[in-house]
Amino acid sequence: MKLFTHYIFNKKNTVLASMLLIGCSTVPRLGVWNDFKDELALKTQYLVEKDADKNQALQDTINFLLAEELTVDAAIQIAVLNNPGLQAVFEELGIAQADWLQAGLLTNPKLKAQVLSGGGEVKTELGIEQDFMGFLLRPLRVKLGEAQYQAVKHRVEHEVFSLIADVRESYYTLQGDKQLLTLLQSVVEASEAAKELAQRQYNAGNISVLDLSRHQANYHEVKLALIQNEIQVEIEQDVLNQKMGLTSAQSWKIKGILPQFSEDEPVLLELVSRATENRMDLQALKVEIKALEEVLPWARFNQIAEGELGFGQEKEQVLSSGPELKIAVPIFDLGQAEAAKKKAELRQKQKQLKALGQEIHTEVVILYKDMMVNRKTVDYFQKTIIPVNQLIVESAQKHYNYMLQGVYTLLESKQDEINANRDCIEALKTYWITRSRLDFAIGGGLEFPLSGEEYDLQERMQN
Repeated sequence: MKLFTHYIFNKKNTVLASMLLIGCSTVPRLGVWNDFKDELALKTQYLVEKDADKNQALQDTINFLLAEELTVDAAIQIAVLNNPGLQAVFEELGIAQADWLQAGLLTNPKLKAQVLSGGGEVKTELGIEQDFMGFLLRPLRVKLGEAQYQAVKHRVEHEVFSLIADVRESYYTLQGDKQLLTLLQSVVEASEAAKELAQRQYNAGNISVLDLSRHQANYHEVKLALIQNEIQVEIEQDVLNQKMGLTSAQSWKIKGILPQFSEDEPVLLELVSRATENRMDLQALKVEIKALEEVLPWARFNQIAEGELGFGQEKEQVLSSGPELKIAVPIFDLGQAEAAKKKAELRQKQKQLKALGQEIHTEVVILYKDMMVNRKTVDYFQKTIIPVNQLIVESAQKHYNYMLQGVYTLLESKQDEINANRDCIEALKTYWITRSRLDFAIGGGLEFPLSGEEYDLQERMQN
């Protein structure tokens, strides 16, 4: 609060008192977190909260989600609540709010007191001063503080969308590799069967040591691939654990089958338009540019505007009092440097906006094309290549039954079919990873299909 003396309410000081009172009012309020999280929940469809680790109800909810088969939506919800890095980012809002509040406060008044004595006389001086130019510039500072807060808010939202995309990508990577792991186990079984048969034939003298060695080498290659995939799955589980803010001691399970894509895909031009409207980092730059445009005409004046209005009294033999006024004389610093700085900052932000817009446009186009290539690849595998390999296996089985060809030909046909399925899974995994990145690139809004066991996370969270 401001400091008042017993004479501050004299008629002579009415203006100064009014300025001090106004400095205590009409400042932006703190504690707008609830408004922010409600707005973010509408944009992301996930519950967002600060200090979730201290909220027992939210921790119970996280444990509940982990106890069931972990879906991609559940993983994202846990991460948004529990990721410590995101919790640290949320504090940026509090810092920006405090800066906004500080911008609306006037400087504290200065109280002067002096006592001089000598020659049997005592001289006293009392006074109070207040920066009145700060009062005149206060609306501009508040407006700029609000703009900076809005920019920070958009950047925090951008970080939330970034985490959502990262978790979704990690989930689909893990899910796809778990599906590949199951397939590799089938490859190992088929290769092991071929190796054992070759060993028996070699013992019977029907094949050479070269043929035996080839079958053994093939088995060890696929066995090594299986071991590597098992370790990779464990690493990806740790990565997803870290993004959800969990420790390695907290266990969970996911369904190791990737979902199929939907029938329709959005139009590229629509996605580019969405990115321009929805990307929070773009919105943050636009807010900063608008604020700089508004403050630019005042940049020079703000630099040289220094003035104090006060009231003082002096007592020597008689008591005398009256107002005081101090104003800086712009002789050396005319504010040209500050004005040039603001102009350069504005040009820099405008160029950054243009560069970011072009970068986002290119990113969306590339990701969209990459996604469509993988979609067509999966479609071609599922409708053409895999059915052909299935027919080959069926024919090879019949030829083997009729002793028209050997067992090795049948096993090779089966391995070819498995390899086709493996390539299809890789393409499907890449499709979902690319779609997750594309969703982040456009600022969210793409649809992700729910499996048969998926549930409405929002409803469960409310319950």
